[in-house]
Parts: sequence; C-alpha cells; structure tokens
Amino acid sequence: MEQTPATTPKPTIYISGGISGRPPQEYNAHFASAATRLKAQGYEVINPLYNGLPEDASWHQHMRADIRLLTYCHEIYMLAGWERSTGASAEHALAIALGMAVHYEQPPRHPELKHAIQTALGVTFRDICRRGRKRAIVYARFIYCHFAALAGDTATTIAQELGHKHSNICYYLRQYDPEFKYNREFRNAARAVSDLLKIIQTV
Repeated sequence: MEQTPATTPKPTIYISGGISGRPPQEYNAHFASAATRLKAQGYEVINPLYNGLPEDASWHQHMRADIRLLTYCHEIYMLAGWERSTGASAEHALAIALGMAVHYEQPPRHPELKHAIQTALGVTFRDICRRGRKRAIVYARFIYCHFAALAGDTATTIAQELGHKHSNICYYLRQYDPEFKYNREFRNAARAVSDLLKIIQTV
C-alpha cells in the first residue's frame, strides 16, 4: 500500500533504517515498533516499507521511491544500526542537506573517532562494519575497537554496533597491541588517528 503524507498539522516523520541483508520479519518488526512509538508522540509517520513497490523491485527503484517519500517529510528518525546501511546513510545525508530535524533511536557513538578514521585512513564506518579484508579496513577495525574500548565501551557494546560477533571483537582488541608494537604501517595509522582525535577534541 503506497503512502503519501496527508494534509495535517502533525509533523511528518520518515523512518530510516537498514533493510538489505536482514530477514523480513526482523526489519518489519523494527520499523513497525518505531512507527507505533512515533505515532504515540503525535507524528504522521511515513514508513518506507510501504513505498508502493513490490518487494522484488531493485534496490535503486526502492531508493528512488523512498527518497521521494523522504522529501515530503519534516523530520527523519534513524533506527539503530543505520550507519551500517548504504541506503539509510544516504537518507541521513540528504535529510541533513535539506535541513530536516534528525532523531536517533540510539545516538551515534564516537562520531569524532569515526571522522578521524575516515580522514586518516579513508575508511568509512560502513567499511569497518562490513566483512572486507583489505588492509586499511582491517587496521581501521582494530583502531576503532581499541579507542571505543578506551572510551568505556565493552566488547558486547562494540559488537552490537558493528554487527560482528563478540568473539571477533575480542580478537580485534587483542590484536591492537602486537600490531602497534611490531607493524610500523599499523603504528603510523593508529598514531595518525590518535593525533586527529586530539585536534578534533580540542576544537
């Protein structure tokens, strides 16, 4: 069933979150739960799962339809895990560019660290979350986990944010010190991130 916002004094909010790679029952429940909460807060809710297209339409077709719905709205609500999604990240960037109010189910963690890693290594947070094994991505993953842990995050918290297994996070954390000690390339990358963090945090 296609949605178009009704003429209403209620603020209109768009729900954005990851869909690809998740089982339908999981993302349907996630979006539906958010819609219920937002409606209770007085919003007119736009759920992109009802964009009028069949489920087997291409990703690009869904994105075009979803962006059309987004541009009708006043605000956007980012579901937990949105940073791992290419589509939701694009919607987030567009919402900011359009001057929309942005709300988060869970506030993004360590934005300065993510920015420092992307600036120093050219690796986005989505790259860190993916299963890629390119050297720069692996280094970025170790560095992110290390600095997140220094900031007080547990391995469980980091695993939930990255969408990785707890055992993998423990491995990334263990690898940081030997890589820093014996791998000059890694040590230079870690120091570059650390130096940028110091600059960002003092601005």
